[in-house]
Amino acid sequence: MRCVNARLDPAPHITLCLSRSVIEEYGEVLARLGVEESAIAELMRLFARGRHCLFTADTPDLATVASGPDDDIFIERAMASHAARIVTGDKALLAVWRYFDVVILNPRQFLDSSEISNLRP
Repeated sequence: MRCVNARLDPAPHITLCLSRSVIEEYGEVLARLGVEESAIAELMRLFARGRHCLFTADTPDLATVASGPDDDIFIERAMASHAARIVTGDKALLAVWRYFDVVILNPRQFLDSSEISNLRP
């Protein structure tokens, strides 16, 4: 649940933390946004490769995002995989800002952070 660059190829030290429910949520949201089915299928194929991905099994339920309970899965998976960051545009998740040691950032904040600056040419 970190960051994917424009080519959908994660940088070597950035790990996507995924689970079946997270991937399903991505597919549903992209479909609602009108993303073409072929593009969604390509994204799912990239996830299936498992490159720079950490897949988690089901985790204990947390009730952390009051205004968007469907978003709890992202915090649950971040906690299960010991993620440092969640990168999202979701307003309900961004309102949480931090959950224990997991910081929740929008993409611009993440790209502007010092931890990503070494990826720039």
